[in-house]
Amino acid sequence: MTEKRSIPHALRGTAAAVAFLACWLVALSLLTALLHPAITGTLSGNPAQMRLALELLSLASVAAPTVLFARLRPPAEPWTGALVASGLGAVFGLFWLGGALVANWLAGNLSVGPAHPAAHLAIWAAACLANAAFQEMLVRGFAFDSLRESLGVVPATLVTTALFVAFHPGAFADGPAAVLQMAAASLLLTELRLLTGGLAVSVAAHFAWNAAGGIGLGVVALADDYPHALSLSVGDGASLSAGAMGIEGSPWTLLVTAAICVALALKLQKSGGE
Repeated sequence: MTEKRSIPHALRGTAAAVAFLACWLVALSLLTALLHPAITGTLSGNPAQMRLALELLSLASVAAPTVLFARLRPPAEPWTGALVASGLGAVFGLFWLGGALVANWLAGNLSVGPAHPAAHLAIWAAACLANAAFQEMLVRGFAFDSLRESLGVVPATLVTTALFVAFHPGAFADGPAAVLQMAAASLLLTELRLLTGGLAVSVAAHFAWNAAGGIGLGVVALADDYPHALSLSVGDGASLSAGAMGIEGSPWTLLVTAAICVALALKLQKSGGE
């Protein structure tokens, strides 16, 4: 039987999530004001190092309130077995990306362009990892735990999914398939979070999707300065996408992501998860 949550309890959890996000905004604003000019000025001649520094700035802005709020209330599900979980998450992310690529290829929606030599790939990959960790800590970290404990897993998932989609404004300009794909991707990553009890798997899966799809294949839309070793292009998929989001704007990608979400939901149900 589902436990009923009192209104005061729900308000406390919601207030904690709001306070966490407010602290993150303050930290981000302060760090940006203090460090952003120095980063862009000092590292303007080295795009890879500048991108890494900017991504680490964003990560620090969410890590600081995460540490603070963890002292006030320890997280419900701490990071455990992070190394093994990260490996599993990376494999899962590559499987997810591979499924999307195969679906688009079978639909005749994928073409291969020329290769591009890309320098400093390790630094670019580190920047990509910092970005994935930042987004996962913000969306599926303390705020998610607080909302989940006070309101339940469904409201927590809906709120954090909306936040995740808002972090990808390019999807709204690209078309409905891209917006739905962002929502489905957030649901998929949340299900991984629920299945494994920690953020390591969702961070690694998010990173693998972005790094392999963006830096490696050029088919996942990242920040404009990120390089890509290959140039894969995706068609508009029956005019549901303008093409700016790459594979994430394809309805065939959305079908694959939705199918994985259903499979993970069944796994959650079978394992007794919420």
